[in-house]
Amino acid sequence: MSNRHYLRVAIGSLGAGLVAGLGVACADSARLWIVAGHADWSLPGFGALLYGPLLALLGCASGLALAFLGRLSKRPAADPAALSGTVGLLLFVLFTIIVGAFYFQRDFFGEKAGLLSREMLLALAGLVVAVGIVGVGMWIALRRLSSGPRALLRKPWLPFAVYAIATLALVALWGALGGASGAGVETGPKPAQKRPNVLLVLSDAHRADHTGVYGGPKDLTPRLDAFAAEAVVFDRAFAQAPWTRPSVATILTGRYPSSHTATLKGSVLPDEVTTVAEVLAAGGYETMAIQTNFNLTPFFNFDQGFTDYSYLTPALPLGATDEQSKLIFVELAKKIQAKLAGSSERPEDYYVVGEAVTDEALARLDARDEARPFFLFVGYMDVHDPYFRHPYDGHAISHRANPSPDPKDAALVAEMKALYAGEVRYWDAHFGRLVDGLKKRGLYDETLVVVVSDHGEEFADHGGFWHGTTLYDEQLEVIFVAKYPASSGLPGGVRSDAWMRLLDVAPLIVDAAGLKIPAEMQGAPSPGNDARRPIFAETDHQGSVATSIRWVEDGRELKIVRANAGNPRGLEPVALYEVGTDPGETANLAGAPSPGLETGLEALDAMAIRAREGAARAETGELTAEQKRVLEQLGYMKKGE
Repeated sequence: MSNRHYLRVAIGSLGAGLVAGLGVACADSARLWIVAGHADWSLPGFGALLYGPLLALLGCASGLALAFLGRLSKRPAADPAALSGTVGLLLFVLFTIIVGAFYFQRDFFGEKAGLLSREMLLALAGLVVAVGIVGVGMWIALRRLSSGPRALLRKPWLPFAVYAIATLALVALWGALGGASGAGVETGPKPAQKRPNVLLVLSDAHRADHTGVYGGPKDLTPRLDAFAAEAVVFDRAFAQAPWTRPSVATILTGRYPSSHTATLKGSVLPDEVTTVAEVLAAGGYETMAIQTNFNLTPFFNFDQGFTDYSYLTPALPLGATDEQSKLIFVELAKKIQAKLAGSSERPEDYYVVGEAVTDEALARLDARDEARPFFLFVGYMDVHDPYFRHPYDGHAISHRANPSPDPKDAALVAEMKALYAGEVRYWDAHFGRLVDGLKKRGLYDETLVVVVSDHGEEFADHGGFWHGTTLYDEQLEVIFVAKYPASSGLPGGVRSDAWMRLLDVAPLIVDAAGLKIPAEMQGAPSPGNDARRPIFAETDHQGSVATSIRWVEDGRELKIVRANAGNPRGLEPVALYEVGTDPGETANLAGAPSPGLETGLEALDAMAIRAREGAARAETGELTAEQKRVLEQLGYMKKGE
């Protein structure tokens, strides 16, 4: 083979890779549009600029490698046009199969089937056959269209022209139409009567016992404690799920996870559910949010009902936005970036820090429509892992670097707790700045301020760490403090021992705003006459499927946890605890005949049915490799899932 032959193969394979990259970018963008429910015109243009050159380089290398192997085998030189066309087609097919495999494992089988299970192997076999048939058909078409010396597909400039023209068109659409083009939010008329402003503050993964007001060390949260002295403190408050997406969906909808259905890693908050933001917007409120948790991005439809939903994106390579970061090649850049960083950790790789979140929230208040009351939802990620040392020096303990710490390593557990406490102090300082900002702007007195956490965190309390896969109280007991507007006449400095739920946050806000609570909301603004109403929680996460109920019987505070067989945490199928006398949930009373076991199981079944009442149609988005990486990094996913 002559050097000219290799040059023709290189140029042809380079062009074929460009076109293959263009095709992958468009396919990936279309998938994300379907998942997100709106067209973000930045995706295909950005993807074409990224995928095209990378697949072009891969195509060029592959084409030259095949040509060289042909020479070693002493076979006749392959036609450069046919060879390069085959390379481009193989690249496109390969990525299709990879994406399809992820789809089946995570979405179709809901992570219940292993990669080597019979169901998964059959699905993959069907996928390979289907893609293979399409690929063979395209290969035959390419061979015929490239036959003959005057065939158009034999022109070396053609793939470059196709890529250039198509990419320019997509970039032009990007510039003309911008990013996401959702339907927007219809805001009701300005309220005829004065309504209170509403500020909802979320501290992610914040254990209630790591605050002064809930019995923790007094130096942990001085600003929260001072705020609580002017508010109503609900001493016993519980989450309905032990990880962010289903728990925050419950906060915003007033519905159990089984009802709003945003319960899995790929779940999208369905359009059919009504959020507190939608109710307030219809009542004339300006609805705003400042968030930095990956689980709450607009991609997962958590901007539903907000006139302005600002997701503060962590540092992403290649200048990608949050939506663009879901393209698979951005994930490769993130992995390279993480490798280069080594053991050093940076908060900006995970989330935007609390100082910046508070700054953004105050700036948004300054830009608000002063003719309307506002609803502002502010989320902080600082208490969530990684647990950084302050001031930031690159040292942290993260789920990404240490997914399975040894619960017997007392020094490690102590360090994790110390770093966690430091993160709590950091959050508290910037929560205090937010409160100061309200007061400085003259907004504090007539604003309903609700402070909650979405779940807790485990530090070897039951032989494990992090959160999401158990329903023990260290993951379910949360912060719930509400400061009512002065005009409400409700006094501050009050402590309530009634059992409250995150399920009750949305109804409480709607009621305080003087609006009608939607019938679909399963929570209530107050416990009414039943201060000890049963508390139900559920999870379906990383192979753990569990439900729990807490109730009072004959003066005893009891709790049952029921879990699926073979769950990764080794939870018993049924566990009964007398949590009034055993708050650590250490003695399982279900092994012997125990008073309350039968009635508890009946109540648990009844609550599980009630939780599903009026359930929305579950909507699941196909997670990209980059989304999987971020969820893995934050501890919500394991490698290979």
